[in-house]
Amino acid sequence: MWMKSWSACLAGLFTVAAVPSQGAADSPLLVYIEERDPYFSMDQGRLGGLVGKPAREALERAGIAYRVETVPFQRHMTLIARNLVYGCAPGRFHTAEREAVGKYSAPLFRDGPLVLLVSRNGKPVPATLEATLKQADLRLLAQEGYSYGAEADALLMQHGARLKREPYTNRALARQVAENIVDGYFLFLEEAQAMIRALGETNLRIHSFTDAPPVTVRYLYCSKQVPDTLLNRINQQLKLP
Repeated sequence: MWMKSWSACLAGLFTVAAVPSQGAADSPLLVYIEERDPYFSMDQGRLGGLVGKPAREALERAGIAYRVETVPFQRHMTLIARNLVYGCAPGRFHTAEREAVGKYSAPLFRDGPLVLLVSRNGKPVPATLEATLKQADLRLLAQEGYSYGAEADALLMQHGARLKREPYTNRALARQVAENIVDGYFLFLEEAQAMIRALGETNLRIHSFTDAPPVTVRYLYCSKQVPDTLLNRINQQLKLP
């Protein structure tokens, strides 16, 4: 029943963006995204954003036919992990659990540092991430199901007993900070900047940490249906310095 409902949801939830193929695959590669400012956007049928654009450009340079489908994060990650689709999701962090059931490309995008989105009239926040996670009176928020990179995930797991994870959109979570429902929302610098611009919120500011984990790298994460030969063609076109 679960997978059946997913199939119904997937039908009609896609936007087509294909290029001529020089590959042997009979079907276009499915490229799964969840529209998320500033990483992914669709503009007149073309994939854009900080992560979407370099993924699109690599596929086009490699001559690979593809189709973009806008599907919620947890759904498309499960489809890939269960090897139910011939597809990839750009912008995913590397974890051992994901690698055990899927494939990674070469590096696609490098994030800015992990920061905390806070309100200007909110509670004081310590200078370090570790102290922030230990401060009992802070109401901290993260997005459910998302990785923040291996080192940050380990810190959040170790010290974030009071960390609340919610499944809502990044804009909805940022609004909770603006309205002082919570004291801070963890995200990366580029996304924090985009949220402030998108919401037009003068009450929001970015709190940086002196001990922020090293910047994280994102990849294309693909099902095992994607052959290594095709992944190698994509890798040759990825140009992350």
